[in-house]
Amino acid sequence: LYSSNDILPGVHVLGVDLGGNAKTEATTALQAGWQDGILLQDGDRQWRIDAQSLGLYLDVEATIDAAYDEGRSSGGTLKAVFGNVDVAPKLQIDLSQTRAQLHSLVSLVDLPAVNAGVRLVNGRVQASPPQEGRILDVDATVAILQQDAGRVLADGVLELVMIPVQPTVFDSSPMVAQATQLLTNPLEIQAFDPITNETLFWLLTPAEWSQWLVATPNTASPTGLSLTLD
Repeated sequence: LYSSNDILPGVHVLGVDLGGNAKTEATTALQAGWQDGILLQDGDRQWRIDAQSLGLYLDVEATIDAAYDEGRSSGGTLKAVFGNVDVAPKLQIDLSQTRAQLHSLVSLVDLPAVNAGVRLVNGRVQASPPQEGRILDVDATVAILQQDAGRVLADGVLELVMIPVQPTVFDSSPMVAQATQLLTNPLEIQAFDPITNETLFWLLTPAEWSQWLVATPNTASPTGLSLTLD
């Protein structure tokens, strides 16, 4: 194995298994994997994105050379033969393009915080828990790529740097009584279409529209809260 013309068995680049391939076959596999894009990841959420749209440009020949050298003139031989090793790709990065593309993805990856609210469970109104949100930290994500994009993306995954965002209402239990009174009836929405001169009706059961009720701070209210529709 060591003296052959093949990349050692445990070598991966950008999540692509190049082990056991000669440089020509490895080049084809790496190019195909690069065209498939890289993964942006936030916990268990993932999005695949074209790498060049993120300002990333791969030097395929130099990357294949590095993959071949892994376990020979660099890295550990035993790990490259018997284990799994991610070799850093040789990348050029356009940071201004990276920053612009990440900003364009904010609406996709951000998770707004959700205030505590109410919900209807088996016909009874209960307080629903708040949910912490997360927003993309573009500057911090760009910074880790600027430091060493190849090492960061060795496995083909970019872990996004996210900032936790806290909800403003953590306990909606004071609103349960008010919600109970509201949710005795279905909600009818009327929409008028002036082109067809038609009025449309949408009837929602209490179980359905209870999911829209959230609590918001209201200093004028005795409970300090108000129920609103999201």
